[in-house]
Amino acid sequence: MTPEKILEKAASASDAAEVYFSRRESLSVSFENNRIKESTSSDLQGTAVRVLKDGRVGFSVSTRPGDGSAADTAVSLARFGKRAGFAFPPQPDVKPFPFDPSHVDGITPERAASECAAAVERLRSLGDGVLAFCGMGKERFSSRILSTAGLDFAVDDGYVQWHCGVTRNVEGDFLTIYDYRIGRVFDGFDALVEKVSEEYRLCSSTEKIKGGKYRVLFTPRALSSLLRVFNDCLSGKAVAKRISPWADRKGERLFDERITYLTDLVSEDAPFRRAVDDEGVPAGRKLLVDRGVLASFYHNLDSAAECGDEPTGHGFRSSVGAQPAPSLFCARLLPGDDSLDDLASGAQLWVEDLLGASMSNSFSGIITGNVSLGFTVKDGARVARVKDAMLSVNVFELFRDAVLGISSTVERHGAALLPYLLLDGVSVSA
Repeated sequence: MTPEKILEKAASASDAAEVYFSRRESLSVSFENNRIKESTSSDLQGTAVRVLKDGRVGFSVSTRPGDGSAADTAVSLARFGKRAGFAFPPQPDVKPFPFDPSHVDGITPERAASECAAAVERLRSLGDGVLAFCGMGKERFSSRILSTAGLDFAVDDGYVQWHCGVTRNVEGDFLTIYDYRIGRVFDGFDALVEKVSEEYRLCSSTEKIKGGKYRVLFTPRALSSLLRVFNDCLSGKAVAKRISPWADRKGERLFDERITYLTDLVSEDAPFRRAVDDEGVPAGRKLLVDRGVLASFYHNLDSAAECGDEPTGHGFRSSVGAQPAPSLFCARLLPGDDSLDDLASGAQLWVEDLLGASMSNSFSGIITGNVSLGFTVKDGARVARVKDAMLSVNVFELFRDAVLGISSTVERHGAALLPYLLLDGVSVSA
């Protein structure tokens, strides 16, 4: 049964209906402990049906191509579903972004294995006891969404991701250094290998520090751990559930005026580009924090209706079997006017990576984590690796009162584009 026929079937027994078809093809190759670990591939597809009936939502999914029974199941489950305060959107006045699949399709299992093997060989030569790991993968996906509101929109896209790193495990000293990239075009392992190699050499000497308050320079990767507070508190779902502490604070100045945070799904350099989200709502650049002022939250259809806001084009499905939820991709913290050298000159610690930060309660504003990779700084240069240190950051307070500088330099960490951030008065325990 075609998607059109499934939609027709669902619409005949409901007040409104939506059909979402998705296909994802993926490849993953990984090396661990200097040797290949696995190579996997998958090709998954499915059809999800969502209906509105008597003011409630019914949802069903099938992984069998053309399975019209998903429409019947969605209709029958509607009476048990959540109350719906939204309507399906009409056809948007936007077009899908062009996509050249050759860069993604050119990543074959053989090429991925060869690229990873070469990177591992370079990394393992860093010294005795060094174990290298590496991985590379791709994902190609296509989707089509139709609804009784006249929506019919198709998306074709894909990306490549790659990572590499080293571990060294001696008694009393476990070290892991890594980095990764996501993009539409694979540009090689050279930059990652050089970065990992440089940081490994810096770790040849270690230094224990005393507990206290420090001026800490957070790299884009470490900064992403702190920005979990923003991502969680700005979610329309958290606002609708009244668990976000910012639920009633739109329009208030919460942070230093140099803090501007947004999501950008349409710029050419975005690893993921979307003209619409998985509900057919136009996506774009959405300003969330504007020069320290809380400007907006990010929503899907459901959370927007619950909060009395407009949907923002952030309703995405984690899989074809999941209903759309507010999801933040391609976040940007806008750069400042400070050079990285000037920020480093004012820093006492340089933090590259935090371990355990994801376990923090971000709605409290406090992020705590072990410094899994960090360095002491003297005269603007990284000197020695910091061992056995933990830091605690109250994002609410420090992003308001303790921002010493934001770099003009920005780097990609995953899909996010972030600067370096120098914060004062960061609590560090040893």
